[in-house]
Amino acid sequence: MSNKVTIEQLQYRFFLEKLRTSVYPIIIVKDHSIRFANEAFECLFPNRSDGLKVDEFFQELIEHIQFKPNLSTLIKASDLPIRGKATVFENGRLLSYDLFVFPVGYTGLNERMFWFIPSQCHCSSEISNDQLERLASLGQISTIIAHEIRNPLGSIRLNLQYLSQRIAIPEAYKKTFKDIEMGIYRIEKVIQSILDYTRPQTPEFQPICLHEVLNSRIIAFQNELNCSGISLRAELGAERTHILGDPNMLDRVFANLMSNAYEAIDHQGSIEITTGNQNQQIWIKIRDTGRGILPEILPKIYDPFFTAKSEGVGIGLAIVKRILDLHRAEIQVESRVGNGTTFLLKFSVIDSGES
Repeated sequence: MSNKVTIEQLQYRFFLEKLRTSVYPIIIVKDHSIRFANEAFECLFPNRSDGLKVDEFFQELIEHIQFKPNLSTLIKASDLPIRGKATVFENGRLLSYDLFVFPVGYTGLNERMFWFIPSQCHCSSEISNDQLERLASLGQISTIIAHEIRNPLGSIRLNLQYLSQRIAIPEAYKKTFKDIEMGIYRIEKVIQSILDYTRPQTPEFQPICLHEVLNSRIIAFQNELNCSGISLRAELGAERTHILGDPNMLDRVFANLMSNAYEAIDHQGSIEITTGNQNQQIWIKIRDTGRGILPEILPKIYDPFFTAKSEGVGIGLAIVKRILDLHRAEIQVESRVGNGTTFLLKFSVIDSGES
């Protein structure tokens, strides 16, 4: 028997490493045995041991967990992906999970992943079978994207910048160079969105000044608007600006919303960003004068994989909503076709000296 490891197997190992730190409990099952369990699952069931028969394992925990449909059905089902429910009784609390079962692994492995998502994170009825298949595919290709696409793409971008700085580009080819640069930017944006969605991180909460995070993103965004015909006005008028939050995650929120505002404006227009305080909250408004959103589309804009754009995969606003839910922040949207869109975010403030 050959001891060689294939590229497919290496990609699968990397995939498992990324699952290990997911905030959601995950196990991978084959032939009635648990082949893998991530850290979040181990926190729920600290007495788990690798290779233990699934039926025996859950028989020990029968008073702690209930599946719908039953576990045997989930293990033997051939038509994947499927979804169900799991109710966990932990330390006197009842925890409800939406359960998704996907085929995973490389050719011939025949493993399946049990993915437990807290029911309060989303309503399973909002996810179609087609979306489940996309989630399963995204989870498996995210490792390939990270290494086989993103790294070479970064090299292409750096080489393009090097050429632009080292040679005199004829006027006739400047647009071509600009188109290549914009194409790379769009691809990188899609890749990052897929990775963000398939590898959710646990927020690192700390006292932060929201104005500092927001202003840093505004400065970077202003550079993107140069020569675009779009004006940006910012009035950060809030006096109480400190919250408990993850600055990197919140920067991602602002980047997504500002990018959406930019893309909603066809040629000329304006984007306005304002802040203020009300009660014990700081609010942020991001308003554009773009094309607006159709009323029938508004209820769907946070759904994963839903998009009204000709480009993109419809993950950006799903990520925004997930991050804001983790921060217990509110998001509201108002839009009129032809008159633009306003997103309103609300965060609970803390005293600047609190930890």
